[in-house]
Amino acid sequence: MISPDYRKWDCAVCTHPSLEAFLSAVQIKNGIHAINVNGHLVEFLFQKKPSDYLLIVFSGAVRRNDKNNPPFFSGIDLHKQINCSLMAISDPSLYLNSQINLAWYTGSRDLPLQSILPLVIDKVASACASYTIMTGGSGGGFASLYYATKSRQPSVALVYNPQTNIVNYLPRTVEHFARTCFDWHEGVVDSALKNIIYDLTKYFPQKMVKTIYLQNLADYRHIITHTIPFLKTFNLRWTGTKLAADDIYVHVGYWGSGHERPPIELIRHIINQLCEGKMSTLVADNLPQHLKTFSPFGVGLAQHTLRFCALVVGPAQRFSRHHRFVVPLARLVFQMASTIGNTVKRINRLLFDRRGSGQSC
Repeated sequence: MISPDYRKWDCAVCTHPSLEAFLSAVQIKNGIHAINVNGHLVEFLFQKKPSDYLLIVFSGAVRRNDKNNPPFFSGIDLHKQINCSLMAISDPSLYLNSQINLAWYTGSRDLPLQSILPLVIDKVASACASYTIMTGGSGGGFASLYYATKSRQPSVALVYNPQTNIVNYLPRTVEHFARTCFDWHEGVVDSALKNIIYDLTKYFPQKMVKTIYLQNLADYRHIITHTIPFLKTFNLRWTGTKLAADDIYVHVGYWGSGHERPPIELIRHIINQLCEGKMSTLVADNLPQHLKTFSPFGVGLAQHTLRFCALVVGPAQRFSRHHRFVVPLARLVFQMASTIGNTVKRINRLLFDRRGSGQSC
């Protein structure tokens, strides 16, 4: 078992010998809380602010090396610029193997985290807030969507480029996760995950929650294998532009090639609006793109090209028996569109450098 490294976080550490001991605690102090559950450490970093809202942050894939041990907390810098309390949660499964960097907060064979973590979250939320905002990207987005459905307090899931079905993620990553956490060795990976919720497209129709879904237009793989199937649970069809239904608002933008996350300014703007109780305003108004560029025409061209590709991919998938037949074509058209955006960014950097040095262009 890997030993925790708390030195990098420079804050107090409060240890709890059992889940029962934590749940019976009189107060939740600022700092790191480490709960011993069946020999596993369930850890979170808590920072309180005078607010009715609690921001709960789940991490996506983390960078691992021999000198970088868990826990891993996200959202610390973001929390400095928003007016709500923070609960940043580390994934306990990352202690099982120094090579695993993503486990979707699903737990392991002897740690039923999907049942345990809601109790921990409700304990913290009941002590400091009336509303929860659960946020994360990629694998952290999957966790945010799932745990938002388990909250006793009214909750909103704010996710970006999330996975919505674990087995549709990169095969090697999924297989390594299944071997490490659930002792999978052969056969269909799904069979090793039968005791956890791993496919939100089947789970969400029974457990709806208010969701703000941010999707990068150039993230073709996630659009095809995660976004389109998830939107079907809300009876929505992917169009490459914003969508809204009773419980979901989808904001689409171009933030770079591939699995690029939205600008931090956009995420901060949404959280601040939610903390002011402006969920309906977010849906009614166009969210700012926060594109760091000097060439609106170029970015507009990239966005329109990507949206055209995305509009084509949706119907193509519906008429295909399996998404794998659409992926090669989608890869080509999305990469072509992404190249336009990347070229614009390079031109912008060149223009910026010249302006910064006083040269005319």
